Order: sequence, then structure tokens, then C-alpha cells
Amino acid sequence: MKIRPICAIVASQGEQMMMSRVSTATLIATIALVAVMLGASFACSAGDEFDAPLQQQAPTPAPPAPAPAAQQVAPVQPAVPAAAPTAAPSMAVSSSDAGTDAAADEETSSGGDVATLVQQRRIVIRTVDMGLVVADVQDSMDRVASIAANMGGWTVSSERADDFSGRIAVRVPADRLDEAVARVRGTATEVEAELSTSKDVTAEYFDSESRVRNLRATQTALLELLIQAEDAENALEIRKTLTEVQEELEILLGRLKLLEETSAFSLINVAMRVRRVDLNVDAGADRTVSIGQTVRFKASFRTPDETSAFRVEWDFGDRSERVVDTFTAPTTEPGVRVTASVAHVFGDYRDSPYFVDVRITGDSETSPLFGKDTIRVDVVDTEQMPVDAGGDKTTAVSRSVRFRAFFEPPPGIDEFTYTWDFGDGAAPVGGNRVILTEDSDRMVTGVTNHVYSSSTESPYIVQIKMVGAGEAGVVNGTDKLVVTVTEVPVLIVSAGEAVTTEAGSAARFKGTFTRPDGVSNLRYRWSFGDGSAPEEGSVDEGNTVETEHEYVHEQRDPYIATLTVTGDSEAGIVEASHSVSVTVVEGRGWVVGGYNVEGTSKNAVRVLTTVLRAIVIGGIWVFFLSPLWGGALVLIFLLNWISRRGGWRPALQRLISGRSAGPWPGGAMFDQSAADEPSTEDGVECPSCGVRNSADDNFCTGCGASLKDG
Repeated sequence: MKIRPICAIVASQGEQMMMSRVSTATLIATIALVAVMLGASFACSAGDEFDAPLQQQAPTPAPPAPAPAAQQVAPVQPAVPAAAPTAAPSMAVSSSDAGTDAAADEETSSGGDVATLVQQRRIVIRTVDMGLVVADVQDSMDRVASIAANMGGWTVSSERADDFSGRIAVRVPADRLDEAVARVRGTATEVEAELSTSKDVTAEYFDSESRVRNLRATQTALLELLIQAEDAENALEIRKTLTEVQEELEILLGRLKLLEETSAFSLINVAMRVRRVDLNVDAGADRTVSIGQTVRFKASFRTPDETSAFRVEWDFGDRSERVVDTFTAPTTEPGVRVTASVAHVFGDYRDSPYFVDVRITGDSETSPLFGKDTIRVDVVDTEQMPVDAGGDKTTAVSRSVRFRAFFEPPPGIDEFTYTWDFGDGAAPVGGNRVILTEDSDRMVTGVTNHVYSSSTESPYIVQIKMVGAGEAGVVNGTDKLVVTVTEVPVLIVSAGEAVTTEAGSAARFKGTFTRPDGVSNLRYRWSFGDGSAPEEGSVDEGNTVETEHEYVHEQRDPYIATLTVTGDSEAGIVEASHSVSVTVVEGRGWVVGGYNVEGTSKNAVRVLTTVLRAIVIGGIWVFFLSPLWGGALVLIFLLNWISRRGGWRPALQRLISGRSAGPWPGGAMFDQSAADEPSTEDGVECPSCGVRNSADDNFCTGCGASLKDG
């Protein structure tokens, strides 16, 4: 269908409707119908032009002459011719439409470059993505930006996250794209990747142009209707429709402009990075493990310098969450570091083998650091290991029960763990202690004890789960047993009353006990507390146990004799005990004529021992207290001497004058000279004490009395 006949038909219908004096609302509907028909016609026309060569395209016939119209429908007439051009803004379709196309070119043309592209019948948008390894990121980004500017392009965006990587996007003229790409390659030491893509938007471009022309024709018709609106309500309706048309027109014009610019200037995206240093990562050897086995991974790597900040990422290949860590540690080998170990459990063997990747990154002063390694992990189904938890058990409440299990591990399994679940809601108890039995193929776990606090839910199901690991992988084993818990029968035992006896005499004991139901094979044991062997036996009948025992030595504190009665029951061994004190006194000994010779001799020995002990203790005290009593004797002697010299004052005077008569210890050492001492033969005798004094003395040297008064 050709556009011009359709436009003529629609215009003719519009004129006939307007000649019939329809309402303004009908005119708006007519204009909308015109817009739809014009859009479909222009789309068909654009498709026909796109498929057929330009030189073979027939000229578009001129629109038919419009039918006569009444004066009131005159504003609609300009809308039909305005929608006739169908070519691109810069494209000449036919000589007959040259004038119309030139007018459209003035409205939508964007330059000579776009016209050239349109004349080539193709509008292509080209984009080149490049990955480069460069010596210096910033310098290379500046050089790429300069290349684009020198070619008449520009920098769209640039980003530099760190010193070792960056991104830049530039636009260059489309006809010089290959030249620009070659010059960008020259800035790199290595081209890691290069991808060139092209997108043909010719059909979109022509379709958008057709819709623009359609909307402009509709816009013109609506403006005419707005001028001819008879009332405010019609004017508002027309204004609303006109606004919607204008908004859509602006969107299409913007899209056309974008297509023109992107086709005229191609985009080059360049990602740059500095060459990375390989860390030579070693994640270890390949593994074979079993389902549920905990596998630990660790990697070593070699660093070119003293860098210690690294990021380690583990991917286990089973779609589990990746593990990221930053801890590394140096080793004894220079330049080699090791990562922290990570643990992982593979839960399925059907997707085996799994490939475990480790990636290590870091930054040095000159370049980024990177290394990775991959190991293969084969996961196999878990093998079962025979386990024997023993026979069923019967126990009593609050009594400890012992559990242990025997098992036969397959070859290559040398690490074991086990867990006991006692079935009463208590926390499971685990362990890893195992012992090799005399049978080299069997091993036994360590003993585990448990106490049941109630028999309400008896019997209990006890289960042991064992896991073995080694070079052969992982094996599992389990077994169960039944534990019946009953209430403990109660035995009541009495050892009798306290006993008093003489040393060397037999003491009699009589104990009693009860026989509860369910208890059999009663046994007793008397322990006398003096170090002698206990007396044991069984009680077939009755509930009394009598015995005698001789205590050889007396002692201050009483002996403790204990009766223990033991029996068997379904809950196990039942036992009860009771103790009694035994006081042993000294015997009467050998009696002659009513006189206790042995007792008297013992008393005499005791008295003599006490006296000797007191003498020894007194001597010790005298020896250790000799400084005290020696000093006391010296003090007494001095006091006696002072009293004989008439008191303190005369004694001190004689001591100061250096003369001494009478018994003063060491008095000679105070005399100046024996020859200088005046003679007392012609002296004066003291009437009080009779001591002769020198004629020159005024006071008696003995008692201190005045000699002049006498």
C-alpha cells in the first residue's frame, strides 16, 4: 500500500465528516485515526525502501487533489500534505518529492556524517572492547584520551580504582575506528582481549523518522483544532492530546539524535592493568574422600617480596559458599608462605569428581600479585564398619553403667571417633580413645560410664555411632543395645550396740539385716578396724550374723567395726553397711594375794618415765634460758655491792674519783696508782660502819656518813 493514496482517502473522509458539521470531539477522533494510518503507512514505506535498492525505487505519486470542503473544515487540510514525506532526513527518494524532502531535511538533519551513512543505506553502531596489559595505568589512560581528542573524538568516561588497574571509554569518528584501535594497541605491552561488535539500527532509524513525521502532522492538525475550539471543554481535551503527542515526539527526536551520534562516532572501551606477578600457588595433591568426611585444605605460595597482605578464596566446586580468608603465615623456607587451613565436608558423591580452586591475590609496591591452583577431589560412598556394642544390660536408678564397643576397621583407616547416645535425653558422649585387642582385626573403644536417674521410661535404647578415617577414606558403623533400668532394692543393716572389751579378750558382735524381695545370694563381711583380715561368709537362712574377735592392744580412741551385707538382684549388686565402735581397755594382769603385780609395775614404770621426762625438759629449759638467769645473778651481785657502799651516791662518787675500797669487781683498774692512794692507817674510823677512811675524807667511803659530825 502506498502512502499518498491512503492519505488522500483519509483526508477525503475527514473532509466529508467535517462537511457534515460533526462535533469537535469527532474531529479529534478523526485526527487520531489519521495518525495511526499514517504510522502504519510510513512503516511499510520505510520497509519497502530498506529492502529495495535506491536506484530502482519508483517515484512516489503526488497526492490526489482534495475534494471541495466547507470553510469550517479548512484547518484540517494542512495535516494531509505534511505527512507525505517518507524518506530519511538526508535521503533523496525521488525527483517529484525533492521539495518536500528538502523541507524535512531542514527539520531533522544532523550533519554531513549522518547523511553519508544514510546514503550508504546502513546505519551501524560499532563498539570495540579491549583488555590491555600496560606498564603504567595512568600514563596509558592519558595516551588513549589524547588519541581520541586528536581524531576529533572525546573521552566518555574514565575510572581508576587503584595503581594497578583502570578503565577508559572514548568515542572516535566511525570512519577512523580501525586507525584508533591500532593506535590504542600501541600503548600496551600486551593485548589480552579485543572484541569488536556492530549493531545495525537502520530499520529502527527509518521507523523512528516515520513516526516523527506522523506526530508532526498530528501536532499541526491539533494546533488548528485548538484554534477553532468552540468552548473551554473542547480546548482542554485538545490541549491534553496535543501534550501527549509533543512528549512522544520529543522522545523520538532524542532517540534519533542518539542513533545519529553513536553511528557517527564509535565507542572504544579499554580496560587496563599492570602485569600481575605469579605467586606459584600449590594446593597439594588430589584427594579421595568419603561422604561426610571432614577434609582440610591448605595452600602454599611464593612471594616476590615482603608483602604480607593477601586475600585467599577457596571454591570447593560443589556449589557451596566460598570461603574467603586473609590469614597467611611465613614458613622456614625464605619467600614461601602458607594459608590457614580450611575444612569442608562433601555431602554427595554423585557429582564427583569435584575441582577445588584456590585463588590468592595481593598487592606489592610495583605490581599486583595473583596465583591459583586446582586440585581434584573424588568423593566415594561411605563404607560400613562392623560395630558390636555388647549385650543388653540391666541396671538400677542412680547406678553407673559401663559401656564399650568392639569394631573391625578396614585397611587404611587409622583415626576413629565415636558417640554414645544413651536414649534418656542426656547429652551424647563422644570420644576417640581406642585399644587394639589380642585379635589383631578387632579394636575396642574406651569405657564410657552413664547414670540413669529414672526408670519411668525404661527400657532405653542405647546407640553408638563410629566414624573412621584414613588414606582409604571414611567409614561408618553403628550398633544398639537395650538397657533396662529398675529401682534398687533397699538393704537395711545393723552392726549392733557399741562394744567395750579388755585387751586380749574376745569381743562379741551381733549384726542383723533385712531380706528384701528380689535379692538373693546374701553375703556378709566383718571388718574390725585393727588391721586384721576381715571375716567373710554367706547367709543362707535368717537375718543375723554373729562373730567374735580379739583385740590385742588397747588404744585411747575406739576401734570401728563394720558389717557389710551384699546381695544380687536384677538391678545388679545390692550392698549396705553399718559400723559400731569398740572400746578396748587394759586388762587386770597378774594378781598375787589380791595384789596386782603387773599393774603396779606398770604404774611404777609410768611414774619413773614421767620424772625422767621432767628432768630432761628442765635441763633443756635451763640451758636455753641461761642468758636470763645469768644476767639475774649479776644484777643481784651489783645490788649487794651497792648496798654495802652506803647507796648509789657514795658508790658513784668513788667510781668517779677512781678510788675504791672494798670488794668492787675490778676496782684496781679505777685506781690511778697504788702508791698514790693515801694510807688509811692514820685515818678516821667511821662510827657507823667501822670502815677506816683517810684523814682527808669528809664522808665515809663505806656508808657515806659524814665524818666531820662524828
